[in-house]
Amino acid sequence: DGRNFPRAIEMYKRYLETDPDNPNARVDLGICYFELGREDTIHGGTFFAAAIREMETAHEKHPGHQHAVFNLGIVNLSIGNLEESGKWFRRAVETDESSKLGKRAKDLLEQHQMTE
Repeated sequence: DGRNFPRAIEMYKRYLETDPDNPNARVDLGICYFELGREDTIHGGTFFAAAIREMETAHEKHPGHQHAVFNLGIVNLSIGNLEESGKWFRRAVETDESSKLGKRAKDLLEQHQMTE
């Protein structure tokens, strides 16, 4: 995306018109919204909500998609929603605790004291 998030968003949307169930493209679209939200403090809330919506859609259609749940944890952590963030990080660990994302999710749970 070259950090040109508005252009990347349009490209992902266009792609998803032809393949709406592609979880990788949907999560990547969510990441673009998230990054745009971090850059735009005025409209950040709208972009963060769009990021969550896209990632949750990917998760609903592909519950085992670890990138979706991990990134839902990241977005929620970034907006200060520790309870929701912890829920998603725990799901990332449950999906595959030995993967890079599973280990990172576990570290974030411990770092932010979200362990049960």
